[in-house]
Formats: sequence, structure tokens, C-alpha cells
Amino acid sequence: MNEETKKAYNYILFLISRQDYSKSKLQKKLSQKGYSKEIIDSVLDQITSEGIFDEKRYMDSKIRSLAKRNYSKSHIQRFLKNEDLTFENDDIDSMFVKEDISEDEQLNSLIDKKIRKFTHDSLSKEEKYEIQKKLFSYLHSKGHNYQKIKTQLAKKLSEI
Repeated sequence: MNEETKKAYNYILFLISRQDYSKSKLQKKLSQKGYSKEIIDSVLDQITSEGIFDEKRYMDSKIRSLAKRNYSKSHIQRFLKNEDLTFENDDIDSMFVKEDISEDEQLNSLIDKKIRKFTHDSLSKEEKYEIQKKLFSYLHSKGHNYQKIKTQLAKKLSEI
């Protein structure tokens, strides 16, 4: 291993010791440091063969993390695509099953969490409408389906 490759290898070890990265992000970081494509490929192959880096493990950890933070499957898919990760929808589905998470439970949990702020007084029709708009926007930002949000919100707001 030449000096330049050794520096790139040590830099990658430094990076992944602090946080997980996708392969494309590691390539980008090394490229920004001025390393050649050959050195980058060589170092990435080396850390993969040594078991130091495993993109599947990184992807599973991201899916688990996002699912536990109540992001929908479609949001997770977009995130993984933005990270240039190769995945199957079964990867996401199996993680949801493994972690015993459902999108309906996620939605209910998010609604319950946010609605507590507003249930201290009886609410007028206008106030309920404003709450519904805020909640809808929040839930949609987590990637949840319009129809599911609409149904669950109507049910929850009728209870207050």
C-alpha cells in the first residue's frame, strides 16, 4: 500500500469511526480530499473485504432509525434513493416487521403526541380546523399517505 492509499485508508477509518456513511458519501468525501478514483475504489474495496464497512448494515440501521422516528415507508424509500443505496421494498417491509412497526401505529402515535398540546380546553370548529391543518402538514412531512392522514385525523379530532 503506497503512502497516498494509506492516507486515504486512515481518513476513511477516521470518518467511519465517528458515524456511518453510505459508499457514495465516502466516495464523495475522499474525492473532495483530492484522492484519485483508483485510490478511492481500492480503499473502499479493502475496507469492505476486511468487514470494516458494510453498506447493507448501514442501510438497515438507517431504515430502523427512520422507522422508529415514525417516518413512513415512502419517506424511507426517498431517503435511501437520495443516499444512492440499492434496496428492495422487501428490505423496508422486513425491517418494519422485525421491529414490530406499522404505518398506522406510527400515524396514531404522531397524532397523539401532537394533539396533546391542543386538548387542554374545549375547541371551537375553527380551532379544530387550524389544528387539523397543522397536524396534516406535520404528518405529510413524515411521508404519510394523504388518505390515511385524513381518516385518522378525522377520527382523532372527533374524539376531542
